[in-house]
Amino acid sequence: MSNTKVQSLKEVIEFQHQLMVWYASLLKNTDPNKCFEIEGKKMNSLYWIVAHLANSEDGLLAKALGKKGNELKWLKKYKLGASQDIPNEVSYAELVSIAKKIHENCMKILDELTDEDLKKDNSLGFTFAGDQSIHAIIMHHIRHEGVHTGHLSILCKLNGIKTV
Repeated sequence: MSNTKVQSLKEVIEFQHQLMVWYASLLKNTDPNKCFEIEGKKMNSLYWIVAHLANSEDGLLAKALGKKGNELKWLKKYKLGASQDIPNEVSYAELVSIAKKIHENCMKILDELTDEDLKKDNSLGFTFAGDQSIHAIIMHHIRHEGVHTGHLSILCKLNGIKTV
């Protein structure tokens, strides 16, 4: 069974993920819990964004593909629309390690897919533009991480970190 389309999607995921990791690495010496305010709007902290991305990747690339994801109840608190005031259960360094393990697990799960699997409905029942397929949820994951990577770039600017 062919999985050339899956491998192409995985290549895009890795390319996007590397950018997110790079921005996060630039922020490693900042306060991961600091929430900036811009025109009265509270921004998400570095910790929140990394936890949210780890939780989302686990959901979108493990559970949505019918696989067992992580069992960390505290991480599940970082879902869509979650409060910015969630108390940290682990250090930022441990969170980064957990996020890395989740990513590696998700990449292994993708390797198990065939191109035919991309046409199947995702296990969570999520629909994007009328499409409930595994392909659509993978595409959503890519754009979701991209949006939050942009947030990390803004955090760099707010922390006075030169990025280009």
